[in-house]
Order: sequence, then C-alpha cells, then structure tokens
Amino acid sequence: MSDRSFELRTANVDKIRQVMAGLFCPFQLTADSAAYDARLRHDSLGALSFTTLAYGNRVDIDVDERQSRFLIQIPLTGAFDARTAGPGYRTTPGSAQIVPPRKPFHMRCSADCTILVISTDARDLEFQARVLAGGDVDLPTVAPDIVPLTGRGTTLGHYVEFLYAESRRPDSLLRYGQNARPAVQTLVAMLVQSFDLPTRILPSGRSWYVKRAEAFMEENLSSPIGICDVVASSGVSLRTLYHGFHTCHGVAPMTWLKQRRLSKVHDELRLADPGAVNGNAMGLLPFGPFCRRLSRPLRFITLTNPSSPLNQPLP
Repeated sequence: MSDRSFELRTANVDKIRQVMAGLFCPFQLTADSAAYDARLRHDSLGALSFTTLAYGNRVDIDVDERQSRFLIQIPLTGAFDARTAGPGYRTTPGSAQIVPPRKPFHMRCSADCTILVISTDARDLEFQARVLAGGDVDLPTVAPDIVPLTGRGTTLGHYVEFLYAESRRPDSLLRYGQNARPAVQTLVAMLVQSFDLPTRILPSGRSWYVKRAEAFMEENLSSPIGICDVVASSGVSLRTLYHGFHTCHGVAPMTWLKQRRLSKVHDELRLADPGAVNGNAMGLLPFGPFCRRLSRPLRFITLTNPSSPLNQPLP
C-alpha cells in the first residue's frame, strides 16, 4: 500500500482500474458506457489509506479473494448496489459497507457515485476486536455488511470525516510517527463497537495483555522501565491496559510495579544475613533492626518513583 499522496484524472477507466489494482488487488471492471471522466485521489494517515474514486458513469466491479486488507467503502455521492455472500443491499451516503479481507464482493456504481475507500491492515482490526470482546473473534463472521454513520453511528461518521480531512493535509500532525497510531486505534475501536459484539467479562483469571505486562515487569524489577515500556510489552493501548489492571488488581500498572518491587525487597530482607544486608533494601525499612549495622549514616530511601530500579546506589 502506497503511503504517498497522488491524484489522477482520465477518461480511460482501464487506467484507473490498473492503479486501483496496484493499491489493493487485481479486479474485474465492466464499463457499460463510452463516456467516462474518472477521478482518483489517494492519501494515507498512519496505517490507514483513504482513496477517493469516481468513475463518472456506471460501472460494475468484481473483487475476488485476493483482496487482503480490511475495507470500509462509503459513498460520498450517489450510491452503489453490492453483494457479498448473502443477498444484495444498497449503500447510500450516511452508511458504510464493511468488507473483511479475502471476501469476494460485487458492486454496481451509479453514474454519480463517488466512493471513499478506507483500508487498514486486517490484523490490527482483529487484534482490537479481541481486546473489546475479551476473546477470539472471527471478524468475517461478526462484521456486518453495512454500519450506519448517522443516528447511533453519528460519532463514527464525524470521526471518519475528521480523519479523511486530516489525511488530505500535508501538515497534519497525525500523518506520520507515533501521533498517527492513537488516531487509528480510536477509529478501529469505534468501528468494532459498531459491530455490536457481545462483551464478555472473563469470570476467572486475568486478561492476556495483563499477564504479558505482569511478566514484563517481573522480569525487569531491577531495571528503570517506565509506563511506555509496559504498554509496549502488553500490545494494547494505555487506556485498555489501565482498565485491565484496575479490573484485576484495583491499581494502575506502575502502582502494581512499585508493590512488586517493595515485596521483593521485603522478601530479600527476611532471607538475608543481617551482616550482609544490602543498603538499598535497608532504605525501604528505616526502622528495621539492621540500621545499627550500617557502616555510615543511613539515608532513608523510598521508591517514590515506581520506575526507579532496585539497585540504585545510596547517595
């Protein structure tokens, strides 16, 4: 998928077909008129691509299972009739067609139809769906053919309009780098919510991403890790991780890390030889019985910053 912006206008619809095939996958296009004024514009925003396409007359499009990306197709003007595995349906402005990867579909576009095609990596969407549903989700099964962008879908519709406008701005702060990822995650989360997936609270155990974060922190109790490191290790967003930790433990991730570090120090103190107690651990127990054994005045140390490692030297 190209990440550069470009525009194309031509009366040769086969040229448009070739460009679209290069962006997505080969497909069949049937033109039933001699006069066309086809226009295409392609922009990207992080992991999302926004392709605006108008053929300028009626066309039929057939896409097979080689299509590997997740597609959201919105008619900005006009309408198109579509059919996937079930009965056909009509998509008009104010709604969006949802096309999971490797799902063949047929479209018949009206002469005045302009389509916005938003595409993203299917794995990102599947990952977010698993997080929201609390388990494995078969995306091709649960994704509806159409989701509304008005009424109960107004928020989703407004957010799509916002990202679409930002994708066309060369100076957008969301175009590159880390700024784009939260914006994309928000769209994916809102889209998955529109699928009306049954939410499921795990009755026992902990969410998989909480377990991953716990394992990472346990392995790095003596390392200066921060919340960004923990979030990256979990594979979910900061908000999702905070929610998971509050659900399982009643505290934030870094508070849990601080508790684990304190617990480890207490365990080491109980098992250690009083004559060889580490001064760093002693600083956590200022009234402990070993204070008199220190060879220099004790300076009390507390881990006020949960990202502080356990092996800090005494000042």
